[in-house]
Order: sequence, then structure tokens, then C-alpha cells
Amino acid sequence: MKSLRISLISAMAFILVASCSEEQVVPRTNPQVKMSAVENEASLGVKFSASVQDFGSDQIIEHGFIYAQTTNFEYGETEGPKIGGGEQIAFSGAPSESFSEIAKAGLQGGKRYAVRAYLKTAEYTVYSSPLSFTSQTTSGFQFERLQYAEPLYFGDTVTVFGKNLSNQISNYAVSVNGQAVTVFDLQKESFRFLLPSMLSFNAPYQSSSYLEFSFDIAGKSLGIIEEVKFREPEFSINPVPQNYGPRLEIKGKYMRSDASYVIARLANGEERTLDAVYTDSVIFFQSKVAFESLNPKLSVVVRGKTYDLENAVRLNPTELEPDQSIRVKLGNTISLKGVNFNSEIPEANEIILDEGGLYFQPISVTNDTYSFQLNYKEHPYGRQIRVRSKVAGKVSNNSAEVFLTDPGIPIMSYSGVQLTYGESSIVTVGDFVYQRDGRRVFRIDLKNRKVTQLFTLPVTGYDKFVYYYLLTDGQKLYLYDDYYSYGNEGGVLTVIDPNTGDKQVFPSMPFLIEQPEAMYAQDGAFYIEGGFVRGEFDITYSKNRYKLDLSTQEWVQLPGEFKGYREVSKPYSIFDFQGKKYAFSNEIVSNQERLVLKSFNPSTESWITEKTYLENYQVLRFPSVAVGDYVFPQFSQNHDLRIRWGTDSFEKWDRGVGQFNFLEGFTFGFNGMFYQIGIQLIWEFDQSYF
Repeated sequence: MKSLRISLISAMAFILVASCSEEQVVPRTNPQVKMSAVENEASLGVKFSASVQDFGSDQIIEHGFIYAQTTNFEYGETEGPKIGGGEQIAFSGAPSESFSEIAKAGLQGGKRYAVRAYLKTAEYTVYSSPLSFTSQTTSGFQFERLQYAEPLYFGDTVTVFGKNLSNQISNYAVSVNGQAVTVFDLQKESFRFLLPSMLSFNAPYQSSSYLEFSFDIAGKSLGIIEEVKFREPEFSINPVPQNYGPRLEIKGKYMRSDASYVIARLANGEERTLDAVYTDSVIFFQSKVAFESLNPKLSVVVRGKTYDLENAVRLNPTELEPDQSIRVKLGNTISLKGVNFNSEIPEANEIILDEGGLYFQPISVTNDTYSFQLNYKEHPYGRQIRVRSKVAGKVSNNSAEVFLTDPGIPIMSYSGVQLTYGESSIVTVGDFVYQRDGRRVFRIDLKNRKVTQLFTLPVTGYDKFVYYYLLTDGQKLYLYDDYYSYGNEGGVLTVIDPNTGDKQVFPSMPFLIEQPEAMYAQDGAFYIEGGFVRGEFDITYSKNRYKLDLSTQEWVQLPGEFKGYREVSKPYSIFDFQGKKYAFSNEIVSNQERLVLKSFNPSTESWITEKTYLENYQVLRFPSVAVGDYVFPQFSQNHDLRIRWGTDSFEKWDRGVGQFNFLEGFTFGFNGMFYQIGIQLIWEFDQSYF
């Protein structure tokens, strides 16, 4: 049995080997295709025809034609275009033994092309040998429509639908409002592109609701103007307040524009153009303008359209640091500390003063410091001034105190009063100062900066021949009318109580003395010394001394002589100091004219020389003024001298303003201050700032 089984197996193996040796092997082949014809079909296009020489052993999944412009075909170019290197006409699956198609896309009349048929398997592509041809005019690209989502905005996608589209990206030149775009996603009947990141809307329609599309595809050009709904900008209303700086911001959405400016609209109708940069979410613009409010009125130009904005920008107010106190002289720099000054426009920062006699002049400004000068404009002002800032129409809540340390300040106006040169006409009694203007007497209230006319004396027939004088004994007013001797009448004294207005007129002086060199009142008596007597042909200087006793109303001549130097008029400049009467005068001492200080002795009714000075300043008739420990003498051409009581030399002091502002002789003291009347102003001088 065992040998039989082995024989059976061996026989079967022999049969199998014999059958395998008789099977045939089939060889693999590639498909082959051949261009058979190229025919121009007038305006329809170019008809390509091809035939399959061999379908090959692999499955064909696609067939068609490839064509492209050529310049070298005549010179031996035999390879021709391949897929991806020219226009493609493609069909799925395997063809019949012959196939054809009319090419319409990507052809330009008069241009030379090469075409190849192709067969494509899953593994490879085979091409025919190329044929060349010259294209006649064809219809080319045919536009159908645009597709996009409205409203449009920069960077949005636009789809173009049409026929006979080239599948070569290099054949496309597309622009929007003159700006080139990049084409992508080429399909048989469509392609897409993105709107540019910026467009100009200035031409031709001056409006953002039109776009001009320009297409140049494979030599065919087409322009389309389409009315579209472009996205409107959105502006933030009442945004976060901003500080002044090199640039301000308008915030919002969809604001991108090729405009380069923002317009600031002012109340007077004026418009200021400010450089600007527009982005989607922010418009940056320069703040080179003096805004009139913290909510400035602005206009922006977005894509050719102007928008007026009322509340798109809010500014922080400018505020001063609290509790600032500055001591300074006029003309020196004052620096205020604060927040949010307009450093871009220095003149946009105003200074508000509570005194109208000064004006400010800007010097420099940063965001936190404003520097300026105060200057005098010939109006009164006080020594202590409240200062506020005003920017964009908003006055600061805080104020700074500026205390002026100039020696002199014009504290009040003084107009409508005739200031007669050469006559003593101003005195201080109690809380008021009195000044005589011919027949009128005025009261000056320095505390309340007020001038009042008290009374008017009756007019006489000799008024045009009169010198008017005003003196005081510290309680009452002494008005002396010095008549010219043409009237053959002596002077007349009138005494007035300034508190009650009671008036007493005394007998005229029996002695015809004109322009006395010394007049004063003391202990119920009125004294006159010196002067001159007018003769028929000449003038004689008088050395006599006279007294009017107010109680008896009698005039008498006193013993002794007036000691003034007599070759020319040499008056006494009389003043009261610490309850005693003194006078400066020029007298001959050791054969030389010298300046002397004299004191009055009420007991002997005579003047005693207290001091002789080395200087010889020329004394004026006006009273000198004692203030504190100093005396301000009345000297001709030396108006800026004072002397500390008990010392021997005079010292200069600086008024801080020009001498031309003052009238000679119109000086007085009050409450520890020295005063001088100038042109329509009364000036106060504080010795602590000399």
C-alpha cells in the first residue's frame, strides 16, 4: 500500500509540471496617441483632433489636449507643452479611437501656438508629438457675473463667473479701482480674488458706492463699473478721554481710507486741516490746533465720503496742581505745574487772571508745566493775583497764587483829576488821602480803591491868577489860594473838616507875597515863609516870615528871616516824622550851597539846622514823605532817593517802572507804604521789596 500511494503522488506532480510549461506570457504596453488635425473654426475657436494608436495595457483615466504659445517651434522645439505649462482641455476616462474638441480659452488672434494630445493613467501621462498653428480671432473670455457678500470691505472675496476662462494664472491681469489684485482658485467657469487692502474712491465718481473692475484675460480686456454697497465706517461715540499729545485718536471700525487728513471745524467757520493716518480701527491725527472745547468738532474723509463728528473725541481737561504759591517780579518767568497742558500748540493755553491790569506772555509749555511772564498794560492790579489755566474753553478748578515782589504796583485808577505841576496839593488825614484840583477837593479811599469828589469851592474873579495849595495839620485840610499881586490882594486860607465838611474862611493875607517857599500848619497856626513880591518892573524875593493865628484870625509877621538861599527860588520840603516837623532846604554854609535838614521848634516858632549833608541835591517845594524808618525827599532830578532816619547818606531805590510814569511832587505815605501818583494811576511802593 505504501508504494502505491507514493506512485500516485508522483504521477500528479508530473501532470502539474507538464501543464505549467505550456502557459503563454502577455507583454505590457503603453498607450499611444497622435495629433491628427488642427483647424481654425472662425470665431468659434480652434478645433483639435487626435487618434489613439494604442490603448496600452494600463487603464486610461483622463485624456485631452494641452496648448500654449510658442516662439521656438519652427526652430526645432519638438517636445511641446505639458500639463501645467499651458491651457488644458481635459476629459475623464479613456477616449474612443479618435476624439476632438474646440479650444476657446487662452487664444489670441495672430499668435503662434503648439498643441499636444495626451493620455493619462494612474501612474504616468503620455503625449503626442506637437503640432503648431496660428490662432485666428476667437471670442475668448466671456463675463457672466460677480458674486460677493454685501456690504463689501477691504480683503473680502469676490468671485467672477464666466466662460472660456484660461486655466493659466499668468494670463490674468485684474484690478479694482486701478489697483492690481491677485487671482486664485481658477475653475472652468470661475475664479476668485480679494479686494485690495486699500482703494482710492476719489475718481471717477467721488463716491464709495461704485467700484471699477478691470479684467485682462489671455489678451481680452473688459471693464465693469458696479454699484456696490460698501461697508460704512462705525465711529466710537463718547470714547475714553485723551490727553493732548503729538497725536489724537478716533476709534471705531471699518475706517480704513486713503485720505491723509482730518478737519477741525472752529466756531468762526474756519477749518484747520490736520495730518492723519487711517486704519481699520483707529484714525491717528495731529493735534496741531487750539481746540475750542473738550469735545472738538471734527470731519473725517473715509473712502471719498465726508463724515462730521461731534463726539468721537473727548479731551481731558487741563488742571493745575493745588496749593501753588509763587513769588515773582513782573517780566520774570512763572512756571505753573499741572496736568495735560497742550504742548503741541502753546498759544492754546490761556492764563486767566483776576486782575485786569496785567497780561501774560507765553514762554514754553510741556504736558505738565506752563511757563509765562506777566507784564503791565497800564491798568491797575493788586500784588496778590489768582491764576487759572484755560484750555479748550475749560477753566481749571484749581488756582495758583502769584505774589508780585516788584517794589511798585499800580493799585488803582486815578483819572478825571487835574494834577497841577508846581503846587503842593496832596495830604493824608486818617484813613483817607485828599487831593486838591483847583476848586475841587477829592477823597482817595485806598482800601476800597475809590475816588470821591467831596466839595467845590466858590469861584472868584481872580481864579486865573491863583496858585492852589493843600496842607494839613494831621486833622483838618488847609486850602491856601495864593493870588497874584496883580489883584492887589493877598492869599486866602480856608480850613475844612474832612469828616463833617465844616468850612472856615479866614481873612486874606495883608502882605502881597506870591508863591511862598514854605507853608505849614502847627498847633492852631498857619505859617508862610519866603516867596516874592511883584513890583511894577521887577520881582523882589522875600525873606519874611508870617503867621495866621486861627483862634484870633490875625496875620502877624514873625521875627527872623527865611533861611532859604535867595539868589534863586529855594523852597523848603517839609514833612512830619515821629510827631515833629522837619524840612530839607538848600542854604549857604561856609560860603557854599549845601543841603541841610532843619527841624521846627514850636516854642520859638523857628527852624533849627539838624544836619548838613555832603550832597547838595536841589530841594523842591513839595512835601517830603516819611514812611517807617525812611524819608523820601523831594529833590529835583533825583526822584529815586531815600534816607534811613539817623544816617547821613542817601540811597537809591528801584521803582521797577520808568520814572516817566510819575508826576513830580505827587507823593504821600499811607499805612506804612509810599505812594506816588502817575498818569491816571496811583502806585504803591513796598520798601520790603526794594
